[in-house]
Amino acid sequence: MLSEAQSDFIRDGVAFLTLGVTFGAACRATWTQIGLGLIVGGALLTLYLLHVNRAMGASHEESHVLSPRRWTEKEIRECYEKVQHEQPDMSKALPPKQNRRYIVIGGSGIEWFS
Repeated sequence: MLSEAQSDFIRDGVAFLTLGVTFGAACRATWTQIGLGLIVGGALLTLYLLHVNRAMGASHEESHVLSPRRWTEKEIRECYEKVQHEQPDMSKALPPKQNRRYIVIGGSGIEWFS
């Protein structure tokens, strides 16, 4: 003879198994449905990436107002050569020393992608 707790446990287990079989039968998909889902998902992902690419490639008029003059390739090369021969002094751009010490732990995470 089973105790009430044991009988409840068995009843709940049978109900769970019955629910699992019913749910599994209802969610069973054919290979055609899976393939169609992958094709539609891939098409939507492609459209989204094209949208993002177009948005990233365009420059807004506000940016042209803030920076009206663009450097030419010649100016960029001249600046590169100048920096190679004369190292700029960046100490003028730094804030005054505050006699603090910092311990840096971790990193930027870039090494994970290389």
